[in-house]
Amino acid sequence: MDAREFFVQDEIELQGYSLLYSSNEVREGISDIAASIVVFYSEDPVVNIIPVMTGGMQFSAILLMHLENQCPGKWKVSPVLCSAYASDSVQDTTQIEFPSSFDAKIESEAPTLVVDDIYDSGRTISELFLKLKDKRMKSIESAVLINRVASQREFNKPTFSVFNLNSESWVVGYGLDSDGFYRGLSAIYTKL
Repeated sequence: MDAREFFVQDEIELQGYSLLYSSNEVREGISDIAASIVVFYSEDPVVNIIPVMTGGMQFSAILLMHLENQCPGKWKVSPVLCSAYASDSVQDTTQIEFPSSFDAKIESEAPTLVVDDIYDSGRTISELFLKLKDKRMKSIESAVLINRVASQREFNKPTFSVFNLNSESWVVGYGLDSDGFYRGLSAIYTKL
């Protein structure tokens, strides 16, 4: 299997799950929001990109490739580690960890784009935005793979989203997991 086949993975049958967004839909959606992000930041010479790990890892990587291909040398990346769930649908205390080199790797005068897999309750992104504001970031926006529009939220909706999902069903694939599994799927599935 060559690299092109790997990234154009056929949707698979996943017991207990139903296909929600195909690999093609995910790829096309990411390409579309990358173009919107480039336009949004067209006047800025540098933009901080803050991927939220672990869930945002896959989405961030592909989004960054699109951004660099459209406007190379503009995107400064410094990830953070965040967690808000003990297991599927069981919320836990939100944990945010900044790497020790974080402050040295960001441009405080540049705008910031937080990139995550899903905007669900809004707790994680709300707390992360507060911590970034404490670091005196110029402006902060967000981009997510899935904006769960059915959720009650503590925080404003994301600036950019690939998909708007009006369902409370648990989703997996493309960085989204079920107890640490299924993150590497190239399509997105919903739990039956």
